[in-house]
Amino acid sequence: METLGINFQLLAFQIFNFTVIVLLLNKLLFKPLSKRMEERKTLIEQGLAKEGQVDIKLAEIEKDKQEMVDKTRKEIDEMMADAAVKANDMKKEMIDGARKESEELVKRAKEQLAGEKEEMMTEAKGQVADLAIEAVKTILGSDEASELKGKLNKKAIDRLWQKNKNQD
Repeated sequence: METLGINFQLLAFQIFNFTVIVLLLNKLLFKPLSKRMEERKTLIEQGLAKEGQVDIKLAEIEKDKQEMVDKTRKEIDEMMADAAVKANDMKKEMIDGARKESEELVKRAKEQLAGEKEEMMTEAKGQVADLAIEAVKTILGSDEASELKGKLNKKAIDRLWQKNKNQD
C-alpha cells in the first residue's frame, strides 16, 4: 500500500486521533449538549402543559366571572322589581291615606254643616216662636203669652230631640 502513498503508521495515528476526538467530543460536547437539549425540550413541554392548564384556569375564571356578573345582574333586577313593587304599594297606601283623610274631612265638614244648620234652624224656630209670642202677646195680653211661649218651646225642643234620635 505504500505504492499508493498510504502510510499505515500515519493512518493508524490519524484513526486513533479521530477516535479520541470523537470520544472527547461525545463526552464533553455531544452528551452535555444532548442532555441540555433534552432538558430544554422537557422544559418547553412543561411550559406548554402549564400554558394549557393556565388557559383552562383562565377559561374557568372567565366563566366564574361571567356567572357572578349574571348573578349580580339578576339580583339587581330582583331588587329593582322589589323596589318598584314597594314603591307602588307605598303610592297606593299614600293615595288611600289621602283619600281616607279627604273623606274624613268631608264627613266632618258635613257634620259641622248639619250641626250649624240644626243650630240655625233652632235659632230660627226660636225667633219665629218669639215673634209669634210677641204677636199673640199684643193680641191677647202678657200672661197668656208666657204660657203659650213655654208650650211652643217645649214642642220645638221635642221635635229637635226626635230629629236627633232619627239621625243617630
